[in-house]
Amino acid sequence: MTQIIETIDVPADTRDVVKSTNCDICGNEITEPRMYDVDEITVERQTGTSYPSDNWNEYERFDVCTGCWKSVVKPIFNFGPRKNRVDF
Repeated sequence: MTQIIETIDVPADTRDVVKSTNCDICGNEITEPRMYDVDEITVERQTGTSYPSDNWNEYERFDVCTGCWKSVVKPIFNFGPRKNRVDF
């Protein structure tokens, strides 16, 4: 079998990436923790339908910085959060 090879130009790939995230409460930029540290806050509502053959989900999310978590979000609840520790 003989193959004929042709060189073609492929346009550069463009994509949307998250450059930064701002807190929805105070507006400050949420900075990434140092390497190997984790400090992620998720306030999210998920709604949808799940069938054996098909499903759909809709997410509502708030981006919250550590300062607003401690001073605004956490005090709304009159009880402590559920805590889990995962070691692996």
